[in-house]
Amino acid sequence: FVGQRLVRVVCPMCKEPRPCDTDLREEFQITGEVPQIFYGKGCKSCKGTGFKGRTAIYEFLLVTDEVKELILKRSSSQEIAKLAIAQGMRSMRQDGWLKVTRGITTPEEVIRVT
Repeated sequence: FVGQRLVRVVCPMCKEPRPCDTDLREEFQITGEVPQIFYGKGCKSCKGTGFKGRTAIYEFLLVTDEVKELILKRSSSQEIAKLAIAQGMRSMRQDGWLKVTRGITTPEEVIRVT
């Protein structure tokens, strides 16, 4: 199964780094060193919005035998997600955070769509 959401992309013409605040550290469960986070300040290219374009964040659920068993037992979505993550699945929020650390989007965009 594949899940997808669109997030706005930080404008490459006006993006600038800002420090990560404590609330974001808690929201994304960040431990250790915090990467730079980029925001668009607004320019002519992005018409003052700070964003230009969109990109997708994804979540892929590989239906293994163990996941299939949970589905057939009508287990909760939280149990299925917990097992899938233990088996290596990256959640939409985790994929979003990866794009934040690469300067593609903002944490607020990821929070908004997830």
